[in-house]
Amino acid sequence: MKLIKQANSAHVLDTDDIQILFSYETPVAVWIVGSHFLVTETDYSRTTTGHINHFVRDRTYKQNVGLTLAKNDQVEFVPQERINDALKETV
Repeated sequence: MKLIKQANSAHVLDTDDIQILFSYETPVAVWIVGSHFLVTETDYSRTTTGHINHFVRDRTYKQNVGLTLAKNDQVEFVPQERINDALKETV
């Protein structure tokens, strides 16, 4: 398990099978590697929206250069509680 800095106030918790994006101190998106994204449907700031967009876009780009993202990865907008539950299951 490792913590990766994405931006000044954005970090990604990486456990190899799952990555969770934190914007400031809030988990806001999950990537189940090779499967799909879960993104909070809660409206946060422009900065947090930018963090989410960067998180998804960066991993989608990797698909185009043949890395780990599966071609059928989808983005599913879910209640914040589902993101929180994914975090609880991971740690």
